[in-house]
Amino acid sequence: IGKVIKEEEDSFLRTLDKGIALLDKAMEEMKSSNTQHPTPNTPLELSGVEAFRLFDTYGFPLDLTELICRENGFTVNEAEFDAEMQKQKDRARNAAQVENSDWTELMAGEQQFVGYDYTEYTCHILRYRKVTQKKNEHYELVLDNTPFYGEMGGQVGDQGVLVNENETIDVITTKRENNQSVHIVKQLPKDPTAEFMACVDVDARRAIESNHTCTHLLDTALREVLGTHVEQRGSLVTADGLRFDFSHFEKVTPEQLREVEHFVNEKIRQNIPLEEFRDCPIEEAKEMGAIALFGEKYGDRVRVVKFGDSVEFCGGCHAKATGQLGMVRITSESSIAAGIRRIEAITGKEVEAMCDMMQDFMTDLRSLLNNAPDRAQSHRREQGIAKPSGRVPLDEGKGIEAETGGKSQGNERRESHFRHLAARRTKRQGHRIPVAQPVPRTPARGHWLRRERQADPHRFAERRHRGRRKKCRTDCARGSQTDSGRRRRSVPFRHSRR
Repeated sequence: IGKVIKEEEDSFLRTLDKGIALLDKAMEEMKSSNTQHPTPNTPLELSGVEAFRLFDTYGFPLDLTELICRENGFTVNEAEFDAEMQKQKDRARNAAQVENSDWTELMAGEQQFVGYDYTEYTCHILRYRKVTQKKNEHYELVLDNTPFYGEMGGQVGDQGVLVNENETIDVITTKRENNQSVHIVKQLPKDPTAEFMACVDVDARRAIESNHTCTHLLDTALREVLGTHVEQRGSLVTADGLRFDFSHFEKVTPEQLREVEHFVNEKIRQNIPLEEFRDCPIEEAKEMGAIALFGEKYGDRVRVVKFGDSVEFCGGCHAKATGQLGMVRITSESSIAAGIRRIEAITGKEVEAMCDMMQDFMTDLRSLLNNAPDRAQSHRREQGIAKPSGRVPLDEGKGIEAETGGKSQGNERRESHFRHLAARRTKRQGHRIPVAQPVPRTPARGHWLRRERQADPHRFAERRHRGRRKKCRTDCARGSQTDSGRRRRSVPFRHSRR
């Protein structure tokens, strides 16, 4: 309750701030105009047209406009305001002006609706009349037996044809008037007294039934996700989609919308059959837990439609089972009034068409980007999801050790490889010419001396004086490291006897 009151207060303050800003702007313009063309001893007056614009477009009340103007030394032209109000009423009256001729009676009797069970039925015309609206003419027919559902309860009227051996009459739409279906046609049959076959557009009817059933499932889902304070405040059910208005004090988050979608789609996959209770006493319906539409009046006997946990008063057409819906997708969520939200959704073939359109868009986008690689891997990398593979990143070694009780073989191999690279990098720092694979080599002369010493130590001592010059040359030789290995290079030296 506190959130609802706070939302109402914030909404009024937003309207007040916007209206005051527009009114201040209008008064400033009037002051600047009066400064350029002063009219002494004449109070400044706000135009009634401007006051009506604030009232009609922004909801700024006239008494508040007069109060603010009085505080700033202005007056309001109320006569102009009343004139603008009358003009608006006349425009609305002329737009809705309809000329109806008298009914022409052909047969006596009352209409019987058979649309819950049939989409085709033989019929006769009971009466008709001519209707003229904005220079457009059409005829209204009342049939004795009709499968056509008249527009009521948010569900649009059926379309179809009236057929006999001689002609076919298109039924544009069907409306509800005096608790009976009135069929709208462009032309009157050549023989109005003939027998006809009333045929409803079955494809459109099935789509309407699916969308109407979806509104009931949405109502249940919203009460489950958002709370029991949610009440239906209106709906529109057509063959192309549905619109559902409900009471809620704040914007529905994307996560909540996704949860509502999943709830409804789960009910669709369960293929819950329709349970229909026609001509049910209203007290018995209330005991069943049926939900009544806000603002609607019901008689002593009502029709109840039930899909599992969803139980509502309803006189519309519904799917035989929730599986007929196929799938539901919410396309938008918005605010239409203070504390009233609106959801728009599609079902069945419309969802399939939407998926095809999205797939075509992604294909065209990939072609535009020159066949960019699959973005699934990039998405997994951004979300921190590991790609399913046998290789394990090095930084995940600790986690694997914790699971397996020791280091994995792949990680040991990688760590050994990195240690080898570090050792090679350290060795290269002491060489002028880096090599790809430094291999330790032993100088040839030093190797020969070690071999001689090990073979015959005495002989080595006797030949010591003869090997002094050779040893000196060996010590004075400087090795050069090249790409092809080590080579000996002599440098000039002077030999001196000791």
